[in-house]
Amino acid sequence: MSFPVRLDEYFFPIQEIKANPKHTPGEVHTVNTQILRGIKKVSDETEDQDAAYSVELRIRTDEKQSSNLPYFLDLSVYGVFFVNTDSLDNTQINALIESTGVSVLFGAARERVASMTSRAPWGTFHLEVMPISLNSIPAGGDEEPATAVQEG
Repeated sequence: MSFPVRLDEYFFPIQEIKANPKHTPGEVHTVNTQILRGIKKVSDETEDQDAAYSVELRIRTDEKQSSNLPYFLDLSVYGVFFVNTDSLDNTQINALIESTGVSVLFGAARERVASMTSRAPWGTFHLEVMPISLNSIPAGGDEEPATAVQEG
């Protein structure tokens, strides 16, 4: 049996990286990063197609809570995933979409930030490795999608 989740596409609706003119190279910096995620069911499974889910991951650095950070960033990654829901209950589907979707999109965000900063004044910036679990990343606020899978 193949893995029940398949990535269809992903893109970056928000891509903003600003170099910090006050950054001092060689000195220690601390990063306070806010990461929000949202998941929504886009379509039900049909005879010809698996159920579709959208996942959005928003990563923002907190300029006031970070020190000597080389770049300030605001990045949103949006992905569409298809899930073969045969023999899976809603709890299993939610866990699969959440863990797989967030992990895939965080990797895409890490590569995008590295690419965008590779020719910037302070050199390539890499997002930290972060454990991804159902409880480690809060759901977004009013402007963000909800945490739980929404029918729709």
